Amino acid sequence: MITRTLRFVVALSLLAMGALHLQQYLGAGYSSIPTIGVLFLLNAIGGAILGLALISPIRVVVRSGAAELATGLLGAAGAAMALASLVALAISKNGRLFGFHEAASGAPITVAIVAEVVAVISGACLAALCFRRLRSAARRARTAATWAHTPRSVTHGR
Repeated sequence: MITRTLRFVVALSLLAMGALHLQQYLGAGYSSIPTIGVLFLLNAIGGAILGLALISPIRVVVRSGAAELATGLLGAAGAAMALASLVALAISKNGRLFGFHEAASGAPITVAIVAEVVAVISGACLAALCFRRLRSAARRARTAATWAHTPRSVTHGR
């Protein structure tokens, strides 16, 4: 249940982040800014792909262990992408990033920061949970294999 909730939170925050970057790319003139415009578009595409992948029925497509790995990797990728966006915003607000200085403030930046912070935290938690489950499953499988190959004492006689 917690995994499903985390997947949903990560997906929504990534979709919000991507939608905001797309809105800024199309409606706020960022498409005309060299390099930054392309990065905004790539962020929108990446947020959409990762968000949609996280809300897709992964377990229907792949077997259980692979689904856990895929979910963990998607969570980690979402967290990394959101963290990169936060770092890029901090750099552009306090200096220049590819020659661009972010002078804007207000609701779009606030929404972006909130969505990205939520994506970083929830994505990292989702990844950690999935990888921990995988490690536990591997440990259980090794234990079961050890027990299966352990010679049993045989008692004969009286």
